[in-house]
Amino acid sequence: MISLTITCLVLVAVTLPWAQGQFPKVCITLKSLKSKECCPIPKGFNAPCGSDGNRGTCQELTIRDWTFKYSHYQPFQDDDERSDWPHALYHKTCKCQSNFAGYDCSKCEFGYHGNNCNQKRTLTRKNFAKLSAEEKDRFMRYINMSRYFNSDYVVTSTPYEEINRTVQAGGDPSVLFYNISNYERFVWMHYYAARDTIHPNNITDAAIDFAHDGQGFASWHRLFMLAWERSLQEIAGDENFAVPYWDWTANTKECDPTICSEDLLA
Repeated sequence: MISLTITCLVLVAVTLPWAQGQFPKVCITLKSLKSKECCPIPKGFNAPCGSDGNRGTCQELTIRDWTFKYSHYQPFQDDDERSDWPHALYHKTCKCQSNFAGYDCSKCEFGYHGNNCNQKRTLTRKNFAKLSAEEKDRFMRYINMSRYFNSDYVVTSTPYEEINRTVQAGGDPSVLFYNISNYERFVWMHYYAARDTIHPNNITDAAIDFAHDGQGFASWHRLFMLAWERSLQEIAGDENFAVPYWDWTANTKECDPTICSEDLLA
C-alpha cells in the first residue's frame, strides 16, 4: 500500500490577504520554499523521505480536480486556496511506501507500529461517561500536557505573495511563521478546514463549510481524531492510549453532567 503524506501537511494557505495554514517546521527553510519541496530526511536516515531505507520517495504531487461528482464544488471556488492544496507552497512531498507514514515517512500508518511498521495494533475505545476516575484524569492530563508540548508544525497568517517575495529575495522566510503548541496545532487545523469559503474578490461565504457540509464530514473528522490521538500517545509516551468516545444520544436534551463539568469539558 502506498500513501501520499500530504495528509500530514494537513492544509496550506497562500494567495489571499488573510491566508492561513500550517506547515512542517523543517519545510519552511529558504531552500524548501524556493524549490517547493517538502521532502525531509527522517532521523536515522541519509536520504529524503527515508528512501535509503525503502520508506518513501520524494515525488511530484498529483491533485485530483474538484468536480460535482466528488463534492459541492463550484468553479468560482478556485479562488479559495484550499481547492488545489498544497500546491501553493509545495509541488513535491514524500510518498510513503508500505505502512510508513508522516511528512518524512518516519511514522507508521494508523493501526500499525514497530520499527518496520508491520505490527498491527488494535485499540479499544471506551464510553467517556463510563471511564473510571483514573481514566478521566489520564485523558485530561494528556490534553493539558499537549498545551505545553512544542509542535513540529508552525503556522502563518502571512499572505503568500509576501512569503514568495521574501523567498525570491533570498530572505529568511522562517520569520513569517509562528511556533505553536501541539494543542494549538489541532485547534488551528479544525478552524482552517471549516473556515469560510472564499469567492472572487475576497468575498467570503460562511454557508459552505468543507469540514462539516460535504461528503468528507465523517472521513475528515476520523482522520483528524486519529492524528490527534497519535499526537497524545507520543507526548505522553503511552502508545496504548485510546481517545474515548461520547455517546451523546444517551441524553439528547442536555449535556451529560458527567462530561460537561468543571473538571472535564466544562
